[in-house]
Amino acid sequence: MGTAEHGREWEPIDVEDENPAALFKFMSAYRIRATLPEPSDLFRLLRQDQIYVPSPAQFNDPYDCMPDVRTESTAAEQRAAARRGAHRRMPGRPRYEVRRLAHDMRITLNNGRLGSIDADRGAADAVRYILRDLGVLCATTDPLNLLMWGHYASSHTGVCVRFDTRYNPFLNAKRVTYEDERPVLRPLSRDRGRQAAEASLVKARLWSYEREWRATTPGKVGWTDISPLAVTGILLGALISKQDREVVCAMAAARDRPIPVMQAALDLRRYALHVESL
Repeated sequence: MGTAEHGREWEPIDVEDENPAALFKFMSAYRIRATLPEPSDLFRLLRQDQIYVPSPAQFNDPYDCMPDVRTESTAAEQRAAARRGAHRRMPGRPRYEVRRLAHDMRITLNNGRLGSIDADRGAADAVRYILRDLGVLCATTDPLNLLMWGHYASSHTGVCVRFDTRYNPFLNAKRVTYEDERPVLRPLSRDRGRQAAEASLVKARLWSYEREWRATTPGKVGWTDISPLAVTGILLGALISKQDREVVCAMAAARDRPIPVMQAALDLRRYALHVESL
């Protein structure tokens, strides 16, 4: 593939594209040459085909994945929640024992003053605790965004990695939407599963410049293996050091399937980046 074709691969993808062929992730090149005390994220990606999947607790937005939790509920929802809880706690026990426990649990729910600020705050704390085990891997459709280079690629000294969405980790990624109001989660609602899933894909409108897509992995936070075919390109930051550039290029070339590397450059006239060959 020629230089012009590689350059086009780094053009921002249309925001209306429902099935982008590629997604982009910004990464730091910090400690790319070091393996102690542990390899850097970029080293593990290029040498070991592994990527770190964080939880929302590690994000820079305290509202990320965190819905507006409301405990207000109907009597029918409270009865159903009590029955579900009783069956989970007493599987296989006689029906009368389960019914008695469900009755007691419903009284406990009512005593918790459902719908009050204290109840909502307690439920929100519980949701926040659960979110610690939700893996969320983020990417963008805009590899030339100046703000994201500044925020997520060590002030333009890192890299942007291109991922083919036909392979994991972004095979089943979904688009993030940006709203003025937080999504609502009612823990006792029959629809709570859908509400919780949607909450992980909604952010405040002020983040819309990120044009984000996400792959979520419930119960899987930490390092995960990815397809060796997933990474299809690397764009070096405009301010990357000579030493880091040489190391990244060497790692990309040493792979069984060498990864094309391009260079981002500061535009001479505008607030913009353009892509150059090395």
